[in-house]
Amino acid sequence: MSENNLNSRRQYFDGIDILKILAMFLVTMLHIVVQGVKVDSCTNEITKGAMCFLESVGFNCIDVFVLCTGFLCYGKKGRFSRIIQLWLQVAFWSLTCNLIIYKLLGKNIEHENIIIALNTFAITYKPYWYFTAYVALFIFIPLLNSAIDNISAKTYALSLGIGTVLFCMLPFVYRKNLFDLSEGYSFAWLTFVYLIGAEIRKYDLIGKIKSKLLILMLTVSLAVTTILAYLHTTKVLVSRVLNFDILYRSYNSIFILTASVSLFLLLAQVQISNSFAKKVLRICASASFSVYLIQCSQGFWENYLSGHYEYIASFHVVKAVIYVLLISILMFTTMLILGIMQDKLFGICKVNKLCKKVESSADRIFNALYIKLLTRLSKINS
Repeated sequence: MSENNLNSRRQYFDGIDILKILAMFLVTMLHIVVQGVKVDSCTNEITKGAMCFLESVGFNCIDVFVLCTGFLCYGKKGRFSRIIQLWLQVAFWSLTCNLIIYKLLGKNIEHENIIIALNTFAITYKPYWYFTAYVALFIFIPLLNSAIDNISAKTYALSLGIGTVLFCMLPFVYRKNLFDLSEGYSFAWLTFVYLIGAEIRKYDLIGKIKSKLLILMLTVSLAVTTILAYLHTTKVLVSRVLNFDILYRSYNSIFILTASVSLFLLLAQVQISNSFAKKVLRICASASFSVYLIQCSQGFWENYLSGHYEYIASFHVVKAVIYVLLISILMFTTMLILGIMQDKLFGICKVNKLCKKVESSADRIFNALYIKLLTRLSKINS
């Protein structure tokens, strides 16, 4: 491994923290536009075009966040205590949000809500699809990192190139859920994007591509997805042969992926000199995942998000954009503060230490069982 790569691994990238926070803001904006306003219901064509643009920008959220994961986790040993901690975070927000929101609204928690809470514990609650896929990805990170370390640069690049064709382009042509990608809502897609993020880290690609080219790629990709989204909502793009949805309304769109990688390479270069700003940035980045978890809790999703901003669809373009951005900022900021409070609470309760103890105990048990198994097999063979 080169000295540059070793230095790259030691260096702390403030831009990655910015990207993690931005990704969760984009999640918020995407949910408000798609689930709250509902683009198809816009009566003004210019407003519809603006909402299509905000939707296109928002769709970069998942790919950007997973690129951050690949970049940060490559070269590290995957810790299962992190999965336990994430799961406790999901359980905390699912139960807390549902109990508080239904209590505030004076609603009874029905039998189906209890079932959803249990599904959350089993990480099978559909709105938490990203967490479910993320857990699967996290389990395989040590295996993926080992494979990455033992592959040549040429083979790595060729594999990602072929993967891009198979995962991003063929679904457009064949109108099928090829490779069970589910338009990017899947473990398979997260794994592919993780490999791209890891490649950027392994070959130290931050700052290697000119910013002007990255800005051009980002601008063109967003422009194309916006135009396609608008034409599709106006029923201009209707085809029984080609799947246009895959080009603008899916995480495995070639244009969304290009925009996400370009945005990642642009912002990952940012370094902050002010120590206080660095500290605040790290605290916010650490708590940012709670924004997604709070939004996707059933109580919040049903009572404060889904279909609750359709009135914006009738506004003229300037007013509509201002409303969407202000609501997004307010919702994101509030949830980020709650996330910081939850982080503090977990710190007071020493949740991280507890998770590490559970991991250590499980590791000892596994090692003991593994040794017993090897002993039995050696006896059988002898």
